[in-house]
Amino acid sequence: GASSYLNHERFSNTRNIKKYMGAISHKTLPYVLEERNSDDDIFEGLMMGFRKISGIDRQKFREVMGEDPLERARTYFETERDRGLVEWDERSVRLTKKGLNLQNSFLTGLMDYFDIFQ
Repeated sequence: GASSYLNHERFSNTRNIKKYMGAISHKTLPYVLEERNSDDDIFEGLMMGFRKISGIDRQKFREVMGEDPLERARTYFETERDRGLVEWDERSVRLTKKGLNLQNSFLTGLMDYFDIFQ
Protein backbone atom coordinates (compact mmCIF):
# COMPACT_ATOMS: atom_id res chain seq x y z
CA GLY A 1 0.00 0.00 0.00
CA ALA A 2 0.86 3.67 -0.05
CA SER A 3 3.22 5.11 2.51
CA SER A 4 4.73 8.41 3.59
CA TYR A 5 8.32 9.18 4.50
CA LEU A 6 9.72 11.90 6.77
CA ASN A 7 12.95 12.18 8.79
CA HIS A 8 14.09 8.57 8.39
CA GLU A 9 10.63 7.21 9.24
CA ARG A 10 8.18 5.54 6.90
CA PHE A 11 4.48 5.54 7.78
CA SER A 12 1.83 3.35 6.24
CA ASN A 13 -1.64 2.18 7.13
CA THR A 14 -1.69 -1.12 8.93
CA ARG A 15 -2.58 -4.00 6.63
CA ASN A 16 -4.38 -5.80 9.43
CA ILE A 17 -8.05 -4.96 8.91
CA LYS A 18 -9.00 -5.62 12.56
CA LYS A 19 -6.28 -3.21 13.78
CA TYR A 20 -7.30 -0.70 11.15
CA MET A 21 -10.98 -0.78 12.12
CA GLY A 22 -10.10 -0.72 15.83
CA ALA A 23 -7.95 2.37 15.40
CA ILE A 24 -10.66 4.13 13.40
CA SER A 25 -13.33 3.29 16.00
CA HIS A 26 -11.04 4.71 18.72
CA LYS A 27 -10.43 7.82 16.60
CA THR A 28 -6.70 7.16 16.26
CA LEU A 29 -4.61 6.85 13.15
CA PRO A 30 -4.23 3.27 11.89
CA TYR A 31 -0.59 3.52 10.85
CA VAL A 32 2.52 1.44 11.24
CA LEU A 33 5.84 3.20 11.77
CA GLU A 34 9.06 1.89 10.24
CA GLU A 35 12.16 3.57 11.62
CA ARG A 36 15.05 3.65 9.19
CA ASN A 37 18.70 4.63 9.32
CA SER A 38 20.76 6.46 6.72
CA ASP A 39 22.09 3.17 5.32
CA ASP A 40 18.50 2.07 4.64
CA ASP A 41 17.90 5.30 2.73
CA ILE A 42 21.17 5.15 0.78
CA PHE A 43 20.71 1.51 -0.20
CA GLU A 44 17.09 2.13 -1.21
CA GLY A 45 18.27 5.08 -3.34
CA LEU A 46 20.81 2.82 -5.04
CA MET A 47 18.28 0.06 -5.54
CA MET A 48 15.71 2.41 -7.08
CA GLY A 49 18.33 4.15 -9.22
CA PHE A 50 19.69 0.93 -10.67
CA ARG A 51 16.21 0.08 -11.93
CA LYS A 52 16.56 2.89 -14.49
CA ILE A 53 18.46 2.42 -17.75
CA SER A 54 20.19 5.76 -17.16
CA GLY A 55 21.23 4.66 -13.68
CA ILE A 56 22.09 7.09 -10.91
CA ASP A 57 23.07 10.72 -11.36
CA ARG A 58 26.10 10.92 -9.08
CA GLN A 59 25.80 14.64 -8.28
CA LYS A 60 22.10 14.44 -7.41
CA PHE A 61 22.74 11.36 -5.29
CA ARG A 62 25.51 13.19 -3.40
CA GLU A 63 23.21 16.16 -2.81
CA VAL A 64 20.41 13.99 -1.40
CA MET A 65 22.35 11.22 0.34
CA GLY A 66 25.55 12.99 1.32
CA GLU A 67 27.89 10.58 -0.41
CA ASP A 68 28.85 9.41 -3.86
CA PRO A 69 27.06 6.20 -4.88
CA LEU A 70 30.43 4.49 -5.44
CA GLU A 71 32.00 5.62 -2.16
CA ARG A 72 30.89 2.89 0.21
CA ALA A 73 31.56 -0.12 -1.97
CA ARG A 74 34.20 0.96 -4.50
CA THR A 75 35.93 -2.45 -4.50
CA TYR A 76 32.60 -4.19 -5.10
CA PHE A 77 31.76 -1.84 -7.97
CA GLU A 78 35.20 -2.42 -9.50
CA THR A 79 34.77 -6.20 -9.27
CA GLU A 80 31.32 -6.02 -10.83
CA ARG A 81 32.62 -3.69 -13.55
CA ASP A 82 35.24 -6.31 -14.39
CA ARG A 83 32.41 -8.86 -14.65
CA GLY A 84 30.59 -6.55 -17.07
CA LEU A 85 27.66 -5.74 -14.77
CA VAL A 86 28.15 -2.04 -14.00
CA GLU A 87 29.79 1.00 -15.57
CA TRP A 88 30.28 4.60 -14.57
CA ASP A 89 31.75 7.92 -15.50
CA GLU A 90 31.97 11.27 -13.70
CA ARG A 91 28.22 11.90 -14.23
CA SER A 92 26.48 8.60 -13.55
CA VAL A 93 26.71 4.97 -12.49
CA ARG A 94 24.48 2.41 -14.19
CA LEU A 95 24.01 -1.27 -14.74
CA THR A 96 24.94 -2.66 -18.14
CA LYS A 97 22.45 -4.75 -20.11
CA LYS A 98 23.99 -7.82 -18.51
CA GLY A 99 23.82 -6.12 -15.10
CA LEU A 100 20.14 -5.29 -15.55
CA ASN A 101 19.49 -8.98 -16.22
CA LEU A 102 21.39 -9.90 -13.04
CA GLN A 103 20.16 -6.96 -10.97
CA ASN A 104 18.92 -8.99 -7.98
CA SER A 105 22.25 -10.76 -7.66
CA PHE A 106 24.14 -7.46 -8.01
CA LEU A 107 22.03 -5.78 -5.31
CA THR A 108 22.30 -8.76 -2.97
CA GLY A 109 26.09 -8.45 -3.11
CA LEU A 110 25.89 -4.71 -2.58
CA MET A 111 23.83 -5.19 0.60
CA ASP A 112 26.93 -6.42 2.43
CA TYR A 113 28.30 -2.86 2.47
CA PHE A 114 25.32 -1.39 4.33
CA ASP A 115 23.88 -1.71 7.82
CA ILE A 116 20.33 -2.39 6.69
CA PHE A 117 17.26 -4.42 7.56
CA GLN A 118 17.82 -4.40 11.31
